[in-house]
Amino acid sequence: MQGWSHRLGLVLVGKGYPSAQVTEALGLPVLAGIPDDVKGAQALWHQRGSDSPLSRHAAQLAGQLLHAAHQGSSR
Repeated sequence: MQGWSHRLGLVLVGKGYPSAQVTEALGLPVLAGIPDDVKGAQALWHQRGSDSPLSRHAAQLAGQLLHAAHQGSSR
């Protein structure tokens, strides 16, 4: 089983503040951003394998988080 990382980071939803501004204001890195995709979220809730912007970004986010966890555990 994977270990937990104690490093904090943020995932931004939708088009809001720029990542650099959020990082500066909160002092935490922005790991990724995902679209504010209501239809995609509904499709994911009801059906696997949806090809929506949200599902594509969620898959990319999972890979980024896994990569970050591996980097954190090797320190």
